[in-house]
Amino acid sequence: MLTSFFSKSKPIHFILVMIFMTMTFFWNLSAKWVTGFELADLSFYLMLLVALLFSMFLIDFVSSKNELTKNNTYRIAFFALFIAVFPETFLNAETLFANLFLLLATRRIISLRTKKDIEKKIFDAALWITIATLITFWSVLFYLLLFVAIFQYTNKLFRYFMIPFLGIACVMTLWNVYYVFKTETFYLPNFHTEDLSFDFSYYAESDKIVSLLVIAGLFLMAFLYAHIFSKKRKKFRSRQLLLYTLLGISLMMIALIPQKNTAELLFFALPFCVIVSNFMELPKLKILKEVIFCIFLVLPFLSFLF
Repeated sequence: MLTSFFSKSKPIHFILVMIFMTMTFFWNLSAKWVTGFELADLSFYLMLLVALLFSMFLIDFVSSKNELTKNNTYRIAFFALFIAVFPETFLNAETLFANLFLLLATRRIISLRTKKDIEKKIFDAALWITIATLITFWSVLFYLLLFVAIFQYTNKLFRYFMIPFLGIACVMTLWNVYYVFKTETFYLPNFHTEDLSFDFSYYAESDKIVSLLVIAGLFLMAFLYAHIFSKKRKKFRSRQLLLYTLLGISLMMIALIPQKNTAELLFFALPFCVIVSNFMELPKLKILKEVIFCIFLVLPFLSFLF
């Protein structure tokens, strides 16, 4: 049974998933996007692949370390299948690196629950979010996740709420040093010029529409079951608010990002993998879980064909 195979965390699972992701990456690199490929570009594409694999390990680390899921490899399996369905993420450097920095920030934010090194974790999270915002502006929404975590996991001292602004100031100072050296002018964010768009026509016109509808339907079902399941887990209740806040922020980013080509769905990967993994951990519904896993397994191959 496929679900049983990934029900435990073993090194062979990581190796198989990494091989699958690497093959998917180079398949899309050679077959769809890159024309006039030169060997000199190889280092750039390898850097994107490393960022993608590192993102996978961060999702696994955040989920296991904070007990968002049980000790299994569903999360990395669903991450690999998810991005394989939407391979536009493979060569979108801005999305890949913005998401990578947001994952680093999320790791620090959720770990605030331990109430250890609170100041350092808040500062680190603000640094990563600010760097991600310089890459993709709507990453700024993740400050909301940070402040929700500060409110939830600290004793709400005023200084904790001021630390993120110190992190922002540090990144902007260093960025301005570079910017002045390069352009001889200061970098001043102009929020009025930041684009946003609620135009989802690309999704409707894309050949991904069937995959989008199938994944949306399966995720909604998994979300409802996982919500009911998590309410029975007292240890998980304190993290439920953060997970659902993260889910809402991810959907807001997807809605606001102006250039929609399904690459932006990568920002949805962490809550997607956690919630679907929680569904797969349910003790019942074995046949239904097998069917759902098989559907997710087939969708990437449909993407290869079309």
